[in-house]
Amino acid sequence: MNPDTDLPLLLSLVLRFWLVAHAWVLLVRWAEARVTRPTVPSPGSIEKETS
Repeated sequence: MNPDTDLPLLLSLVLRFWLVAHAWVLLVRWAEARVTRPTVPSPGSIEKETS
């Protein structure tokens, strides 16, 4: 087996892994930001609490 013939395959696997890993990190960070974002109370709920 010639190591030079496996280089394009290895590079494509590394590139795919890198892309999937970064996409996963972005997806997880987006989901965490969406879940932990503070909610703004609606004006109707503020009036109910004060009365």
